[in-house]
Amino acid sequence: MERITKEGTVATAATYAHMFSSLPNSGKPTRLMVYDIHTLQNRFYLHGNAVASLHSAIPLLKKRMEGEGIDSVAFPDDGAAKRFAALFSDMDMEIIICGKTRGEGDERNVVVQDGN
Repeated sequence: MERITKEGTVATAATYAHMFSSLPNSGKPTRLMVYDIHTLQNRFYLHGNAVASLHSAIPLLKKRMEGEGIDSVAFPDDGAAKRFAALFSDMDMEIIICGKTRGEGDERNVVVQDGN
């Protein structure tokens, strides 16, 4: 479910899912290929004439990281770490979890919450 913080903001996942689900029927459901979906439950927004086909670019990223001297993976928040950190468990990587802190007004700072 998307988090809407301002009145009048459109929840794009539901809107796009409705548009894809409303495509004309061509005999079988339309396959919507989604890479590294933000939250797995978003795939259930689709119905009727559309079905989500979930894919990941993480294997390509891991292959590219091998031999590059990279020893850690940083995630922007705890939710991303919970969703994707297990995909790096076969590599000897330190997991770093960041987070935002709010300052005065609209000031936001990124801090390391876990890891070095």
